[in-house]
Amino acid sequence: VPKTGRFVDKDGDPNVFQNGPNASNAFRIAFPGESGQRNNLRGPGFLNTDKSLTKQWKITESQNLKFSWEVFNLFNNVRFDVATMAATNGSFAANASQFGKFTKTLSTPRLMEFMLRYSF
Repeated sequence: VPKTGRFVDKDGDPNVFQNGPNASNAFRIAFPGESGQRNNLRGPGFLNTDKSLTKQWKITESQNLKFSWEVFNLFNNVRFDVATMAATNGSFAANASQFGKFTKTLSTPRLMEFMLRYSF
């Protein structure tokens, strides 16, 4: 079984296998009547931290000013989607040079929103 994790291949692309092109030799399509290999690959997990900061000031008895700052994916964690990695086109050997390369992420880049609200 090839070593899995989060590696960078020779092109600088993220890959689930330490040696992507050679890792395709460890997998094969099931023959008719076989149950095949199920759930061999698991993703690196998912972590996303969202935070917000809010402050409200009373200007007069009927007037308020509210500031809000929201950050989504605070630590800018990148989580790759194992379900979309380059793997097959009917055969594991069909695209061996691309085998294991991640093509999409589960997480989005850090996003910040600011709000200023004046109520009267």
